[in-house]
Amino acid sequence: MTTIPIEITIVCVGSRWQLVVEGEVDLRTGRDIADVAAALARAGVAAADIDLSAVSFVDTAGWRAVGAARAALEASGAATSVLGGLATERLLGALSAASGSPEGPRPAAATGR
Repeated sequence: MTTIPIEITIVCVGSRWQLVVEGEVDLRTGRDIADVAAALARAGVAAADIDLSAVSFVDTAGWRAVGAARAALEASGAATSVLGGLATERLLGALSAASGSPEGPRPAAATGR
């Protein structure tokens, strides 16, 4: 089994932080995203984006981990967003087809801030 590495780059622009993710997001790598988001939440950041636009693959376990990352940030009071790309569009398309919802599920605790 080949392991595709994940790279998470943390960038701050003004008061907004970005977790820029590259690689594949699954159960194992999703935990890394959640850990980084939890560290930002503990640091008390005011705003953070989880940028998945450069992700090549995401599965449902990875998507749940992104939801947990978003929930941790929002619980700390941070305004958050998840920026998707082709891989997230493919996953959401498959999930919406399976669920009958045109939008598919959003990561946990999505509030639209």
